[in-house]
This record gives sequence, structure tokens and C-alpha cells, in this order.
Amino acid sequence: SVTLTDNQCFQNSALQGGVLVVLGDVSTMGSQVITMENNTFTSNSAAAEGGVAFIRSLFPQQMVVESCTFHANTASKGGALYVDGTLATDQQFTFAYNTITSNSVPNTSGKYFGGFAYINATDSSTFTVSHNTISSNVAYRGSGIFLESNVEGVVVVNMTGNVFHANQAFQAAAFFWETLLPNGSFHLNISDTIFESNEAANAGGCMMLSDSHQTLSFRNVTAVNNKGAIAGGI
Repeated sequence: SVTLTDNQCFQNSALQGGVLVVLGDVSTMGSQVITMENNTFTSNSAAAEGGVAFIRSLFPQQMVVESCTFHANTASKGGALYVDGTLATDQQFTFAYNTITSNSVPNTSGKYFGGFAYINATDSSTFTVSHNTISSNVAYRGSGIFLESNVEGVVVVNMTGNVFHANQAFQAAAFFWETLLPNGSFHLNISDTIFESNEAANAGGCMMLSDSHQTLSFRNVTAVNNKGAIAGGI
């Protein structure tokens, strides 16, 4: 397990994972557990993936990121976080009470995705995203969170109490979901969340959801002044 608590990390750089690299490449009966609490990550960068952290695992992943600040981190994929769980057997992620601002990947064509986070989901993945402020992040797709799956599994995303503000992208200024296989299922539940002044030059001023069998639930969601050439909201 890896735990980071009450740290301040500024202007670190690497090819992958400007601050942290965690590789679970040897399969065991255990799990990969990563906890980040009350940290500040500012102006860190990676030439490839994960301006703050590059994380990969062949076995179950558990990650908690809580009460952290991510500001002005950059990478070619995942301006702050890059998580590869393609070969993991299970994922349980919690992002809560974080301030996520001005993280970026180059806003050009190609796989320059995930202004804050780029995540490859596995065949059983649950993501809880609650009470975060996610603003002024920039990417080609998914300026807040870019989530994709290369396997036929079940992905559940629960979002509550978040504010997405002034994020910019070509597609999906706040959140982007994509699966590369037809038989997976995706369940998105959003409640008590505000989308304000996000902008996509092409489609999805708030979000864009691509492929798979989808179940969507929206409750007490406010979307105001978001823009997209196609679908200013979703």
C-alpha cells in the first residue's frame, strides 16, 4: 500500500508520474491500495502520462483521494492522474472533497485526454466522485475526467455534490466515457451537482457518453451556461 498525507509537491517532472509511480505488475493474492489525503500538488508534469501520478496494476485496485488540491499539473494523458486498470480484477475508487483546478493536457487532436484524470476501467469498477470542485481544466476530451474501458464489464460511476465550472475541451468539457467493446454496461448516477460555464468546441459542453449499454440517472442537477456546437449539456 502507498499513503501520502499532508504533503506539498511542487514543480516535479518525469516521463511518467511527475510525483509518484506505482506499478503492480507482479500478480499476487493481495491488492493495490493507494491513499492520498490533505496533499497539495502544484505545477507537476509528465512528458507522457500522469502529471502527478502514474498507477498500474494486475490485481484489485483501491484508491482514495480526499481533501487534496491539484493545480496546474500537466501531461500528455491525465494532467494529474493516470490510472491503468485494464488488467486489474476489480477497481474501487473514491475522489472526495478535492479542489481540482487548471490541470491540462495539450488541446490538440489524438489521445490527449483527461485534463485531471485519465482512467482505464476494468471489468468490475465503481467510482465515487463526491463534493469536489473541478474547474478551469483543459483537454481535447474529458477536461475533468476521461474514463474508458477496453473490456466487457460493469462500470458504475456515482457523482454527488460536485461543482464543474469553466472546464474547456474539444469534446466533453467535464466528463467523458467511452468503451471500445459493445457488450459492457455503464451506470452513471449524478445528484446535487452543478455544471456551469463549461465549453466544448465540438460536442458535450458538460459530458459525452460513447457506446455500451447505459443506465443514466440525474437528480437535482443544475446545468447553466454550458456550451457545445452539439449538445451544450450532454
